[in-house]
Amino acid sequence: MTPAAIAGGVAMVFALLVAFLVSATGLPFPPVALGQAFVEALPGAISVPLIELLQHWAQRLLVLGVLAMFLIGGVADGIVAVRPRVSTILVVALGALPWAFTVVLAQALAAAKVDLAGDLLSSAVGAAAYFAALSFLLTAERVATPTADTRRRALLGSMVAAGVVAVASSVLGGTVRAARSHAESVALTIRRLRAREEVPAADPAIDAIASDNATAPARMANGRNGIGGDDGTSQG
Repeated sequence: MTPAAIAGGVAMVFALLVAFLVSATGLPFPPVALGQAFVEALPGAISVPLIELLQHWAQRLLVLGVLAMFLIGGVADGIVAVRPRVSTILVVALGALPWAFTVVLAQALAAAKVDLAGDLLSSAVGAAAYFAALSFLLTAERVATPTADTRRRALLGSMVAAGVVAVASSVLGGTVRAARSHAESVALTIRRLRAREEVPAADPAIDAIASDNATAPARMANGRNGIGGDDGTSQG
């Protein structure tokens, strides 16, 4: 394996470590999000037997396979980064491909299980870390070439762009969460109002019977008092 390939692999490992640390705050881990998308894409006739066969190892093997795909992408990007015949745009695109592919595929196949803003934020942070690490490793003595020096500037610019995407996705996530909270409160208020409207109105006939039952003891007591008074008068 060439030094450039090793540099690309190391840069990707560093980026995945940064993305994993970011996911500890509650954000999706890009390889897990991409693996979830693969699970959703598989027909049930294939995914269900595999899960029953592998059980807890199914998700672990899936994540390991996705991590290997990320690592292969980093190695390939490191190789082409020092080749003068390869365009700089292709180098940047190859480095961003795993992260962008994760966001697109996760939202296309598993949007109900993977939050868009969180996935975009963690993927952007991972991409920024990858571009920063690769641009730094290209300065190593065994890797540094005139072509690598030119690519470093493009990689640093891509790192800044990924950072801007990360900040924008963070703002987007806060806005979406606030809007969702407001929508939930409005929906709860509407449900309460509907519940009040669905309470049946009181029946006048039933109210009249209840009123008669409530006043009956008082009328009986008044009648008894009247009878007692009449008896006292007659005896006098």
